[in-house]
Amino acid sequence: MRIVLDASILYRNWLLDTPDFRVLEKHMALGRSELFVPEIALLETISNYRKEVRRHLASLGKLRRLVPSMSGSEAVPDLEEICDAYRETLHARLESLGAQIPSHGHVPHDVLVTRALEVRKPFRESDKGYRDCLLWEVILRSAARRGVKTIFVSDNYHDFGAEPDGHGLHGHLRADLARADLPEDCVELYRSLHDLIREVIAADLETAVDEIATSLRDGSYAGFSLLTWFTEHRSDLTSSPGDWIGGAFDFLVELESPEVVNIEAPEREDICVEDVLRIDDERVVLYAVADADLTVDAFVFKADYYGLEDRCPLQIMDRDWNDHYMWVQIEVKLPLHFSLTLNVITNEVEQHEVHSAGGIFGWCPHCCQPILNDAAETCRHCGAAFF
Repeated sequence: MRIVLDASILYRNWLLDTPDFRVLEKHMALGRSELFVPEIALLETISNYRKEVRRHLASLGKLRRLVPSMSGSEAVPDLEEICDAYRETLHARLESLGAQIPSHGHVPHDVLVTRALEVRKPFRESDKGYRDCLLWEVILRSAARRGVKTIFVSDNYHDFGAEPDGHGLHGHLRADLARADLPEDCVELYRSLHDLIREVIAADLETAVDEIATSLRDGSYAGFSLLTWFTEHRSDLTSSPGDWIGGAFDFLVELESPEVVNIEAPEREDICVEDVLRIDDERVVLYAVADADLTVDAFVFKADYYGLEDRCPLQIMDRDWNDHYMWVQIEVKLPLHFSLTLNVITNEVEQHEVHSAGGIFGWCPHCCQPILNDAAETCRHCGAAFF
């Protein structure tokens, strides 16, 4: 199996050291898969890293002007030095993973021009999609092979996928495979590395550790309690990499920039270990879910608020955040899917990551808790029927 990572996956975790990457590393070490990171994806990741660092450095400069006690502190770090160090770190990490970095230099320019003029995916109207097209052409030429399953991991299903929840490619891309004398299903699309691991790689590894999973479900393993760790690290979870909360509010397009500002500790019965995979003699990766109460900040365009208030239990924090937007807050109970890399010798959690918080399809009219299934007929919280 060949696994190709898009930039949208790389900049969810800049250092590629989340529990999912540890599982992927294990899979590759066993010879079950090869990793490809096209050069265009690497360059885009470094560019986005630069933008992110620049944004934070600007905030730091503003803070020092606002706080007199910081005026004598060390100067603001140099952007170029930070980015150079990151570039070296990223290349070193990819080398340790054994990743191949195919170049896009051999892609004929006339191929891109033709796709743009015909508006064939991943190109869109107005010639948008140049980098995505270059990435796809690299996959066609350097990764896709007859008799080998190639998994393309990208959150950009709008331009690559046939549908949001499936693994099929857009028809234009399947036609490209056929023209290259390759089976149309030899490349599959996954929206996240986490989905790929849970649906394919975990079963392929066959390294589930039932003893640890059973002990943790009963409360603790060798002194490690998942509930205790969750309770003590709630603030760390709110800042976990990636926009894991954004997808939960997809149906509420009026809510902008949702951000989790607080996570309450769940009850013992509301946290559960779903799976345990062994990485080596010392480390395992835990996949878990916790029903947790979240406080979410967001912004709503003032003109949109009056159509939204009946569909969502909002609390107005600042009606005049600026001339156009309100600052609102939502308190909601959602299933947090997360993972940990646990050292079973020291009981230390070495990495953690939140993957998602489910998806909201509305609110129960009886208890105001979220509806997490578009086919649900009764509330999972209060048990009342919706109709």
